[in-house]
Parts: sequence; C-alpha cells; structure tokens
Amino acid sequence: MAAPLQPRSQPCAQPAAQPQPGAPAPRCRDITGPMPHAVAVIPKPYKKNTLEEEILAERAREGDRREYARELRVFQHYRNVCDWQKSREHKWVHRVAEEKVRAKMRDYLEEIDVRRDRLRELLEEEEIKYFAEMDTLAEMEAQDKEAKMKEQIKLLREKRERERQQQVAEKREQQFRSSQRSGQLQEPNVALKEVCPNPVS
Repeated sequence: MAAPLQPRSQPCAQPAAQPQPGAPAPRCRDITGPMPHAVAVIPKPYKKNTLEEEILAERAREGDRREYARELRVFQHYRNVCDWQKSREHKWVHRVAEEKVRAKMRDYLEEIDVRRDRLRELLEEEEIKYFAEMDTLAEMEAQDKEAKMKEQIKLLREKRERERQQQVAEKREQQFRSSQRSGQLQEPNVALKEVCPNPVS
C-alpha cells in the first residue's frame, strides 16, 4: 500500500527545496515539500499477481458462464413457451378445421336426407300416377275389348240373320217353284176333267 500523501500548502508543480546540510539523503520515492518535514511518498509500482489475476479471471469467466447459462435458460424457456404455443395453435387450428369439416359434413348429410325425402315423395307420387294411369289404361282396354266384342257379336248376329234370311228366301223360292210345278201338273188333269167329266174306264 502506498503511504498517504502529507498535506502541502503549495501545489506539487513547485520545485522541491534543497536539502539542508547534514540531513539524510532523501529516498528515490520521497518528494520534499516547501516546508520542513513536508515529504510525499510515491507509491511502489504495482507488481502483477498472476494467481490473483487468474482467480479474478476465472471468477469473471464463471460469472460470464453463469450469465450465459441464465440467458440460455431464459431463451430455452421462451423457446419452450413458443413451441408450446405453436403446438397448441396447430392443435387449435386442426380442431377448428375438424369442426368446420364436421359442420360441412352434417350440412351435406342433412341436405342429402332432404333430397332423399323429396325424391322418395316424388317417386311415390309418380308411382301413384303410374298405377292410376295403368288402371285407367286397363279400364280403357277392357272397355275397348268389350266394345270390340260387342261389335263382333253384332256383326256375327247380322251375318247369321242375313244367312237365315237368305235360307228362308231360298226355301220360299223352292216352295214356290215346287208349288208351281205341282200346279202345272194338275192343270192338264183339270182340263181333262172339264172336257171328259166321265172318262171311259
């Protein structure tokens, strides 16, 4: 440790006073003042202590390492928080997307059900109309068939009537011819009877 400086009345820039004769020679680190017994001591040059410097440097490095480790822990913490938020955000986005897809699927299935019900109703209406048309067509066909059968029966009756009338006419004509022939055969006998009422036996 350097010795404390003695108080001086004047600044150090002034030249040192000449030593009195008989006084001891001043040391090389002593600086005399303007007054008697006013001496200043220059401190010894600093000697490097390598062990202390190494200890201090190791402490400084240890402090730096601790600070770096603390900053690394803080960085790792924030990184973990960020990763967690990203993973949660990904899960949230995935969950929201799944909910949207489920909602779309529900809407689509409901629309499909509505369309299916509408198509079922349309098919039932078409089926009813088809059966009604088939019944009407069957009735019309039955009526047409009945009308055709009646027409055929009528034509057959007319044909049979014509044939019967033709047969009757033919029979009458035959009867007329036969009666004419018999009349022609009887006329000579009548004339003969008139001429000869009593014929010779």
